[in-house]
Amino acid sequence: MFSSLFILKMENIKWQNSGKEFKSLSKINRVQKDREYILSYIDKFFYKNIDNISSYNINEFIRSLDNNFKFTFNNTLAYFYNGDLIIDYYKNKIFYKQEKYKISTKDSNIFYKREYVSYERKVSN
Repeated sequence: MFSSLFILKMENIKWQNSGKEFKSLSKINRVQKDREYILSYIDKFFYKNIDNISSYNINEFIRSLDNNFKFTFNNTLAYFYNGDLIIDYYKNKIFYKQEKYKISTKDSNIFYKREYVSYERKVSN
């Protein structure tokens, strides 16, 4: 009898915890979703346009774009500035924050390292 009560109580705890996990998963930040979408888009863009992925080839490709590359998604603007990826986030068409990413490669894989997050615009395109 005690074991069945114990099992019932454990199942109830599991059910409560799974409900909390589901709620927290459904509250993913819009900025995080936009960031992941933009970085995925940039990845596809590089792999589509560069034959041999290396830091040198990526930097040369970014220089060849000059200031012509701008990507907008959900009031978020991505562009390159001095070889770095800059993402400007807007809320209700008002500037919210800016993130700067260094781009590097290893074994034909592209990596983005966030250099800073600023709530003031440090660079603009």
